[in-house]
Amino acid sequence: MSAEKKPQIIKLDFAGSDYDRLAEVFAQKHDALKRALTQHAPEIHAACDEFLEAARQYTLRMSHEDMLHKEALRIAIALPSLLEWAAAALTESQRDKLYCITASFITGEAVDFNNLPNGAFSFFGGAPNIDDDIALKDEGHEEIDLMQEPSLEDWISCYEDQERTIYQRMLGFRAIDLQGKPSAVESVCQLRVTMLDCDPAVWRVALVPATITLRQLHWTITALFGWIGLSDFEFNHAGKAYLPLVPDEEAGADEHDAAKFRLCDLLANPKDKMNYCYNMDVQWWFSVKLDKALPPEPGLAYPHCARGKLAAPPEECDSASLFQMLRQEFLASSGHKPGKHAIGMLGAHFDPELFNKDAINQALVPLQAVWQTPSYNH
Repeated sequence: MSAEKKPQIIKLDFAGSDYDRLAEVFAQKHDALKRALTQHAPEIHAACDEFLEAARQYTLRMSHEDMLHKEALRIAIALPSLLEWAAAALTESQRDKLYCITASFITGEAVDFNNLPNGAFSFFGGAPNIDDDIALKDEGHEEIDLMQEPSLEDWISCYEDQERTIYQRMLGFRAIDLQGKPSAVESVCQLRVTMLDCDPAVWRVALVPATITLRQLHWTITALFGWIGLSDFEFNHAGKAYLPLVPDEEAGADEHDAAKFRLCDLLANPKDKMNYCYNMDVQWWFSVKLDKALPPEPGLAYPHCARGKLAAPPEECDSASLFQMLRQEFLASSGHKPGKHAIGMLGAHFDPELFNKDAINQALVPLQAVWQTPSYNH
C-alpha cells in the first residue's frame, strides 16, 4: 500500500491580526469547508487545509484569552457533527488534525500539528461532543468547564454516552438509508415544509417519492434547510410519534420506528399534514403538508427542491426565537455591519433573504441515488 500523500498546508497571513479578525477568518474558512462538503466540490481538501490553518492560528490566541470569541462559538458547537460528516471525504492526516482542533476547544490549549498522535480520530472513536453550554458532563462525573482547562483524559472519561450515541446511531442510519439498489418512483408527493415560530416564514416545496420512508424524509428535510441531520428527530401524526429506533429498542405505546413507515402511509390526501421536530434539545419544529400527488416527471431526480423562500438558520443556532431576533438584526443592518452576537451565531456572510435552490438540490444528490430517475418513453 502506498503511503498517503501529505496535503500541502496553505499558509494564511495572520501577522498582526487581532482576536476579532482571527475569529472572523476562522469562521469564514469553516463556512467555505462546509459549502465544499455539501456541494461535493473538488476543492474539499484545499478548503480543509485552509480551515485547519485558520483554526490552528485561532487556538494559539484562544489559549491566552479568557473565553471563546462569539464568532467561534457556533463553530465549536458544530465541530463534532462536521467531523463525523466530513470524515470519509478527508485524508487520515486531515481527520486527525480536525479531531485535535475539536478537542482543543475542550482543553483550552493551542493545537500543535507537529506533535499529533497517529490515528487520533480512529483511536478516540470519532468526534468529541461540545454541548450548547460548552461544558461536558455525564452521569457519575463532575461537570467539566472549558475555563477550568481539563485534561484530555478527563474529557475522554466523560464523553461516552448520550450525544455520542446519537451521532453514531444517526451516521449508521444514514449509511443504511443511502445504500441498496435504487427503487422505482411510481408516484410523487409535493410537500410544503414550513419552519414554525418564524415570521416571515422560512419554507420549501419539495417533490419526493410517495414511498419514501419517514427516516429518509428526515434526511430530505434537513438537506432542504442546509443541515447535516445527525441529531435526533420525531414526526408527529394523529397522536403517534415516529422516531429513529434501533431494532428491538423498547418504545412507548404511541412510538414507532420511522424506518418502517412511508410518507404515503401517513399523508394520503391533499392538505393532510404532520409535524416534524429536529434536534430534541433545541426543538426545531416544522409543518409538513401534502399539497398534491403527481406522476413522476421523466428526467427529474427525486427528492427535488422546487422552490422556497428565505434562508434557514445555521444548524447550531440555539432556538427559533433567537434566530428570529438575530435575523431581524441582519435585516435592519442595511448599510452597516450587524452586531457581533448576530455574526457569531449566523455567520458573517449570512443573507436572511437568500434561497439557493441549486445548492439545496446539490445537497440532495446522495438521496437521489436511492431512487431511479424516471426515464422518457420512446
